Order: sequence, then C-alpha cells, then structure tokens
Amino acid sequence: MDKSTLPGDVVIRSLDAAGLDVLETILPRLSHYHNDIAATFTGVYPVQPYAKQLEETRKELAEDRALVEVVYRDGEPVGFSKGSIDDNAGFIDWLYLDEGLRGLGLGDILMERLFSYFRARRVHLVDLMVVAGNPAKSFYEKYGFATRLEMLSMKLEDQPPQPQ
Repeated sequence: MDKSTLPGDVVIRSLDAAGLDVLETILPRLSHYHNDIAATFTGVYPVQPYAKQLEETRKELAEDRALVEVVYRDGEPVGFSKGSIDDNAGFIDWLYLDEGLRGLGLGDILMERLFSYFRARRVHLVDLMVVAGNPAKSFYEKYGFATRLEMLSMKLEDQPPQPQ
C-alpha cells in the first residue's frame, strides 16, 4: 500500500481533548497485547490507570503538546497513536493496530504523521519504549530507533536479595 493512501474502509482522525473518550475502548487492547507478548512482567499493564493516562493526554492536547490519532475501519476504532512533546524532545507514547491490520502499511502512515508533527515543532530527539519481547521492535528499528537506555524493573512483592 502506498503510504499516502488508505484502504477505502479505513479512516485516520486526529482527536482533540473532547474526543478522547474513544480511547477508553481501545487502550485496553494495547494493554492486553502487552500482557500477551511480554517476555517479562506479564499482567502489569496498564501501569497507570486509563483515567490518569487520558487526563494527562487531555492536558497535553490543551497545551498543544500532543498528537492523538485513531484508525477507524468501517466506523469502528481499530488502532491509535499518540506522540507528545516535552521541551524539544518527542515521545511516541502509543502506537497500536488490531492484529488484522498489521502489515498493511497503516503503522507506517501513523509513524510518518507523528514524525511530521515532531518536525513541525522542531523536535530533535524522539524516544519510545518497547515492551521486552514485543516483535514490533523491528518495526521501530527500521525507522532508525536504537537502544539509548535500558529500563530495569521489579515487582516489590518479589523482594530483591539483601545486600551483603
């Protein structure tokens, strides 16, 4: 598929703060996906409650520091992306497509739209986090993303060994 065209039954819409309620139906899909594919820490997603994520997103949109887009197929939400900005740094917070839509070029379209948003705001560095074990890591690497930091986590109920 040409990156500038969409299948006839697919539409991508940018959301404003008033339209974020649609994410309540599709954010859980991203969490379920992460819990299914995670090499470690299955069952911890979402880390933040959806209400808090949406509240932060509303604030970012009001301050013109975020782009949120939803992919619709036959009028139903089937994917979404969010990019946000803090100073001159960008962050890809979310990029998700239902399984049947992966590999059709829609992820590429969402990425290009995020990059255009970042470039227009003179962002010089874009970060994203990938759940350990996520096969989408290769998708991001083809755009030039590479490991800059490694995040280590632990569950507090799994107490670490005491230093000796």
